[in-house]
Amino acid sequence: MMKRTLPATFEAISHFTAELESWVNALAPQQSTPIALAAQELMTNIVRHAYAGQHGDIHFELQDKQGQLIMIIRDHAPNRYIPPATIELPDPLEIPVGGWGMYLIYELMDQVEYEALPGVNQWQLTKYYGGSHDHNSGGR
Repeated sequence: MMKRTLPATFEAISHFTAELESWVNALAPQQSTPIALAAQELMTNIVRHAYAGQHGDIHFELQDKQGQLIMIIRDHAPNRYIPPATIELPDPLEIPVGGWGMYLIYELMDQVEYEALPGVNQWQLTKYYGGSHDHNSGGR
């Protein structure tokens, strides 16, 4: 298990992503890049949209459970994520710059869950490895 608390800054996310990719590479080399990219994109969204310029922390936990890598990412930001009814491939002619993030997260991971708990935004992202499960289109 890996646990980290980092300041909600782009610099901290950059340093952390390299550490995460190295750690996952030791467990499931073929999953290190998708997991690091999904974590980086989600944490960048937390800094940019959930904290929106306010100071705070991001709490990260990675668990290795029977062929599943599970990331739990929490923050105490004031802004909540409002999930759309569906996550679809964005049309590059109709979306603003930066509108691809959630689509990428859902595509890279096998399951994506979000909960707005009292005072906490909590994400659980799961990636299967070792052939125990099939990719299920990002848990949509």
